[in-house]
Amino acid sequence: MLLINIAVSCDNIGAIALATRDLPERKALAARRIGILLSIALKLIFLFLTGILFKVSWLHIRILGGAMLMYVTWGMLRHRPQEKAKASESGFTSAILSIIAADASMSLDNVVAITGIISDGGQAPGTRGLLLAFAAIAASAPIMIAFSDAIAKLMERFRLLTYIFAGYLIYIAANMIFEDEMIKLFFYEIDFYFTAPAAALFGLFLVIYGIYRTNPPSRATERSSGSALLCGAVIVYSWITVAVFSFLETGPIVDGWITNAEVLYGFPPSGANAVYMLGSASGLFALLGAKNAERIAKEQSQTYITALIRGITGMAAFIVLRLAVCLIGMTFTFGFGGISAFDFIAALFAQSMLIMVYPAVFCMLNSIFKNRALGLIASMLFSLFEIAGADIISQTSSWSLLAVFFPSCQMEFISNRVSSGAMIFYPIAIASLYIALASAIGALFTAVGDKGREIAYSVIKRI
Repeated sequence: MLLINIAVSCDNIGAIALATRDLPERKALAARRIGILLSIALKLIFLFLTGILFKVSWLHIRILGGAMLMYVTWGMLRHRPQEKAKASESGFTSAILSIIAADASMSLDNVVAITGIISDGGQAPGTRGLLLAFAAIAASAPIMIAFSDAIAKLMERFRLLTYIFAGYLIYIAANMIFEDEMIKLFFYEIDFYFTAPAAALFGLFLVIYGIYRTNPPSRATERSSGSALLCGAVIVYSWITVAVFSFLETGPIVDGWITNAEVLYGFPPSGANAVYMLGSASGLFALLGAKNAERIAKEQSQTYITALIRGITGMAAFIVLRLAVCLIGMTFTFGFGGISAFDFIAALFAQSMLIMVYPAVFCMLNSIFKNRALGLIASMLFSLFEIAGADIISQTSSWSLLAVFFPSCQMEFISNRVSSGAMIFYPIAIASLYIALASAIGALFTAVGDKGREIAYSVIKRI
């Protein structure tokens, strides 16, 4: 079991060594220790929740974990070596956040692999198996620390190792994205089973591009191309959604089970019911909102309110685009169907309000973290833990009532038509509370400026 844990933790070790390779020796050593301990702590937490993890489908949040791991790895790959004497405090903070993001993305997959080995006929493992796994994970700490130190030193000496580990992490990230529910079903529809070679080729391509990319695009070019890419992602994912619903209506056998759209998503496919597809793409909207907020934060001259309004209007454009593509595609494929005007407007408004929580929180995080990359990583972490936390808490009988305070859980209720039009004020009230609180905190951090931020950081350090 110890060897199994070390084997599945190689990606964590590589990511930690990659993130700390350019820090001063003392800070790099501290960051690696923190990263290893955090990786072990996350594995122990996930292992403790293993009974719940076996009940939760993680397919719909793997696109978040994969995208976050890919962004962090790409950022580390693009980072040019600097003199260690010039490494700043923000470099240490950036390394820690990068490690947290990578650990959060990979530790879940590691635990799923471990519990899959010790599980009893596909069921959650027994007490003896869990105790063995706990002991193996705890005992692996000194070995993982030694490995991370050795790999970091090798990366300093042989630059090629940096690119090899980066390519491996991007391969893992691409595999996680391919496990997204919609993308996986789409691959079933087109009979595409070569996801591992495709992920490997994608990792190789990005590494080669990162090595030979010398002239970054201008800010104007980056802004226009970034907007086009985000809108393109909405259109492609929405088109995949329509194709998957068409595939599910044939009653396919997926992983040994006969499936259909209504069983999986809670509503029959039709043009009118396309409004419920907004909530089923919460991970996509979180990713788009995080990246859009980071792009907006690049413009330093604007006020916080201006940045918030731009984030919300950008998200509104994504919502309209997804609804339009899904509505047109579903209508052409299945017909318009029937839904009352009140239910349609209520579902659209409530889901839109819940989705607007993401740009509000992301603008707040970008105002707290002066570094844009840190703001984006923090935004992705919030999205991952919010969606995963809602699933975990909803499966815990003693805490399940708290799940209603998670926006993604409320969107799932609406998509599954658990919330009627008359009960729609609950998600609207929860969304309004999130938006108001995030806006107030973001405005406060913007008002106090760098001095207040330094005071807050010093208080946190003392604690």
